[in-house]
Amino acid sequence: MKRFNLISGMVLLVAAGLVVIGSQNTPWSQDNTALKGFGKNLQVLQFNNLIELQTYMKGLTEALGVDCKYCHDLTAFEKDIEDLHKDEARAMMKMTQHINEQFFKESEKQVNCFVCHRGRTEPVFSLKEWKQIQESEK
Repeated sequence: MKRFNLISGMVLLVAAGLVVIGSQNTPWSQDNTALKGFGKNLQVLQFNNLIELQTYMKGLTEALGVDCKYCHDLTAFEKDIEDLHKDEARAMMKMTQHINEQFFKESEKQVNCFVCHRGRTEPVFSLKEWKQIQESEK
């Protein structure tokens, strides 16, 4: 019984340490306070708080099937780095804003990244192409 308690105590200690270490480097916050640099270098989108920004960005990663480092330097999210896709993402955000303003202003439904990308970095343009992709993944 003592051996079990010792092992479970060690596991708990290691897990707690990982949580503390991981929380120091993560950009994600569970509260609604603005962290240092919140909103720094936002050029297209506007958010009232960090949670709104994080929610939107999480939707982008799901719509494109990518993670944060696809567009961001994870040590400095505000930096614009030429090899990453941040400028391309900004252009696409402007495009969807224009489409929504032009065609869906009075509608509850709006165009977003998933409409074309369906979880891929490149847009899927037709139902036929989408079905081919689904078949190739089986």
